[in-house]
Amino acid sequence: MQGVILTDAQIERYSRQIILPEVGSRGQERLLAASVAVAGNGTAARTAALYLAAAGIGHLGVEPPHLAEGRLADANPDCRISPLMSPLTPEAASAAASAYHVVVAADAPPDADGLLYAACLRAGTPLAWGRSAASSGCATTFSHLRDHAPCYECLVTHAARLAPPGEPSALSEVTAAFIGSLLAIDVVKLVVERSPQSSGLLVFEALGGTIREARIVRDPLCPVCSAGATATRV
Repeated sequence: MQGVILTDAQIERYSRQIILPEVGSRGQERLLAASVAVAGNGTAARTAALYLAAAGIGHLGVEPPHLAEGRLADANPDCRISPLMSPLTPEAASAAASAYHVVVAADAPPDADGLLYAACLRAGTPLAWGRSAASSGCATTFSHLRDHAPCYECLVTHAARLAPPGEPSALSEVTAAFIGSLLAIDVVKLVVERSPQSSGLLVFEALGGTIREARIVRDPLCPVCSAGATATRV
């Protein structure tokens, strides 16, 4: 991914990020040159898209409910917004994984999660994935840059236990927003060439006010990521 040359207006707009040694002008240029697809149409996806736009991502693909939100353009007038197909098809998932530098699945339907993971696996595209429900949530990033890390198939059953379904509430909206923020942070770190958060799951418990890492062991018999595996669809 090649960066762009920052204008004076962009240097002023993103000055608080540029002064960070972890970002700098080179990192900000990479953010403006990056394209990110955000699948999901709830609070987690809206939060991730908003913070990614504010960080300076130059091209965002979002689902149609977010296209009319002026907040994305307000956060980054340089950001180009494109629609993602909803509901997602295998062809659309493959197109997104090939066209964007990073894909985010933020409380997307489980079928869409599987399609996006399989497409990203084939394309070698990082997938930032998060799930929230009631007062708990979890997030991780699947990346071909991580050797021997567990895949979606290895994690999804465990993740379902960590974030069981619950009735929507004000607290569930806050939890979803927090998960969306974690995903945005991971994407920014990937784009500026910093390591993602963890190779396991980051688990957030809103009522307990805790964040912990759940280390998941890679399944040696996993049909997707084990040695000699042939499956690409979970």
